[in-house]
Amino acid sequence: MYNKSDVSSIFVYFTTMVEYQFSSKIKKIYFDNGGEFVKLRPIFAACDISHFITAPHTPHQNGIVECRH
Repeated sequence: MYNKSDVSSIFVYFTTMVEYQFSSKIKKIYFDNGGEFVKLRPIFAACDISHFITAPHTPHQNGIVECRH
């Protein structure tokens, strides 16, 4: 992925790949409140995926990658 704007098209491909390879659907997803993920809310609703958002200004909730920054 080269741009954050590519997330919506790549996520649809990713969910299809997960369902095909693992014969399982994505049920939950956690993310920070980034603009690229906010655009995915209609896709989450259509695919029946529960989404959870970390609290603002808490990089320790975003995992190892955010903590390194």
